[in-house]
Amino acid sequence: MAGPFPSPTHGALVLALLLACGDAPTERQAPRPGMPTEDHGSSTEDASSHEPTSELPTDPPRWTTIDHPFLLHYLGGHDPEPTTFEDSVEGFQDYLDEVGIVFFSAHEYVTPHNPTVAASCGYDELLPPQSWWRRGAVLGLMADDLRELVGEPVYMRNWWRPPCYNQGVGGAAGGDHPDADAVDLDFRSERSRADAQAWLCEVYWQEDLDLSGYVFDEQVDPRLNLSIGLGGRTIHVGVLSTNGRRHWKYGSYVALSGSGSCW
Repeated sequence: MAGPFPSPTHGALVLALLLACGDAPTERQAPRPGMPTEDHGSSTEDASSHEPTSELPTDPPRWTTIDHPFLLHYLGGHDPEPTTFEDSVEGFQDYLDEVGIVFFSAHEYVTPHNPTVAASCGYDELLPPQSWWRRGAVLGLMADDLRELVGEPVYMRNWWRPPCYNQGVGGAAGGDHPDADAVDLDFRSERSRADAQAWLCEVYWQEDLDLSGYVFDEQVDPRLNLSIGLGGRTIHVGVLSTNGRRHWKYGSYVALSGSGSCW
């Protein structure tokens, strides 16, 4: 008996029509640094068959500094204006979708890890001002890469901690979370944490950002301002923290081979 799904022939025809019309979905602008890429080969189309064009040379975009809009571009995401979305969890989800976040939802970002403390502070959900949404988007793109690397679910928590909540859960007053500059990522195993640790070490701690092709109005430090906290199955990942580039280990940390040589 025929099932409710279209036949393979029908699906192939639909896909071919989508590709021909240029409607095939895409997720991000470019591969992220340090991630494997596919070699699709070179085009065999004869350029001489096209009509001459009078295209003017375009200058590369200019950047002032390594900030969140730059990192969204650098990490292969899009940079929509947050205030064009509804100021709600649903609007934040729409924003993350537009940026190109794949594995993490708005619900994960804003759900309090300690709902009792959050309720005592008057919060059901921890959604920061829209002016800080880009901070979460940059962290989400990096978390996406780590999730893709380990090939299994990674759980996100502790993005934004408003002062009352941060104090109630024992967070550092001058830490990354009150400014929405970090997330804590929980892995399924110490091995997965170690693999993610090694990738962060090799791609972002030991190496400069690859700024070839980018134009800045002034000289910038090519080392990413990264804060890393390592636990047994957890990594605190902070980007562009006001506290600067730093690292630490929690008491649960266990050293494993193949975890990089940075920390």
